[in-house]
Amino acid sequence: MFDVRVPLPPAARVDPPRPTALRISLGLAAVAIANALIFLAAPMALVTVFFAFPFGLVAPLLLLAAVAAATIVILRIAVGRRLIWSGVLAALAGAITFGVLMARAGEIPMLWIPALSIDVGGMPAGVVAAGAAALAVPRWWARVAGAVVVGGAIALVAVPASVAAEQQRVIDEQHELESREQYLEQQLDTLTRPVTADVPGIETRWIGGGEYISHAALVTADGGALWVQAVGDSPDAGREEYPCWLMKPIPGSGFDETITMDDYSGVCERDGDRFVLTDGTGIALMFEGRLVLVTVPLDVFYDDMDAERMATADELEAAAASLRTLTRDEFRDVLLAVGTAD
Repeated sequence: MFDVRVPLPPAARVDPPRPTALRISLGLAAVAIANALIFLAAPMALVTVFFAFPFGLVAPLLLLAAVAAATIVILRIAVGRRLIWSGVLAALAGAITFGVLMARAGEIPMLWIPALSIDVGGMPAGVVAAGAAALAVPRWWARVAGAVVVGGAIALVAVPASVAAEQQRVIDEQHELESREQYLEQQLDTLTRPVTADVPGIETRWIGGGEYISHAALVTADGGALWVQAVGDSPDAGREEYPCWLMKPIPGSGFDETITMDDYSGVCERDGDRFVLTDGTGIALMFEGRLVLVTVPLDVFYDDMDAERMATADELEAAAASLRTLTRDEFRDVLLAVGTAD
């Protein structure tokens, strides 16, 4: 009369057994071996890219896909779960590791074994790929082991590279010092040494560089600024107008045959074996076979001399009476100070 049906209880859910540490370890070892074997083909895949571009790009993509697939399948068997991220990390780490190995080898084949007729240079990438895959395995010890493998691989590359870079830096610095010293010695032997003055209390504030290396800027004890310049050889040095023109060039005109002493009437006069500017701002004389100018500095250099005023005519006379050429050691100090040896 009545159909009473009693529902049966649902079947109890049975969880798969928790994989043992040994099983997971064997799985990761199998991943390392499988990926190492796959990376045996990496050098050939790279060659394919070079010789069959752009279609050759498929070869390395297939190789990385094989690494990811092998990692996922092997860990699925070992762990009982589909660990997609393990495959992704393995492919990425393997690709990066192979790139580093290739860069260090610099050639293909990378490490050829004649007895086996294979290039095993890419195999370490498979081991690092397994270490990266372990980072996504849901066991803390597996992740630690994977981090050790990846970190160890980074250290094996980074530490020697850092040491090599430091050694190269030391070598480069030594070569630079030697080059600077050779250049400095060459300058000491070829450049005209500056002439300075030995007036009591006088002080060198600035000496120019490059083409102005023979210019010495001096400041007297009372703050007067003056300039001592040893002039180089010139075909015009025999003309009496030349010292006057050097001390007071005619604006808008170069020194040529049209310049005469008449142009300097009332401006520059001969005083025995010297030439002087009538306003007391310059003296030209021969010193140790060279023409030397003792003048007040140009405004552009005066601003850099930290002086209180321009030198007076008496101070220029005192400086002209106490000229001397710098010694070799003093000239070396000058070159180093103004940076012309850089």
